[in-house]
Amino acid sequence: MKACSILLVAAIMGGLLTAGCLSDGTGNGQHEIKKGLAQSKIRLLSPVGGKNFSGVVEIRWQTNDTTGPAKVDIYYTTDPKPFCPACPPQEWHALATGLENTGVYEWNTAGQAPSDLYMIKVKLITDNYVVEDTIEDAFSIA
Repeated sequence: MKACSILLVAAIMGGLLTAGCLSDGTGNGQHEIKKGLAQSKIRLLSPVGGKNFSGVVEIRWQTNDTTGPAKVDIYYTTDPKPFCPACPPQEWHALATGLENTGVYEWNTAGQAPSDLYMIKVKLITDNYVVEDTIEDAFSIA
């Protein structure tokens, strides 16, 4: 195959990427198409900001990763500087690490200091990617 003079990379619904050579300079058109998974994604679904919680809190997330081993880490913070680019980094505390990617974790908040500034971050770790998500609004634990 000759060198590709026009390379197409297009996102397809469902997280697939298609990369193809539209022209190899000979006018023969498309010669090679490769498909693979786009970057894995994780979305934190709950707890929802602005709510009050006590006891067991369900932390729920959703991922598009179904292709292989993936682990999830969960962190929390009570740092009052959410999403301030000019501020020092938030201090995140590990809540659970190396979890199976089941989409749910039950957090027993007994013993947690009461605060209305709790935030959760979930991190998806695969062989190729580490991605994370955080709900931007803080919630309360009594």
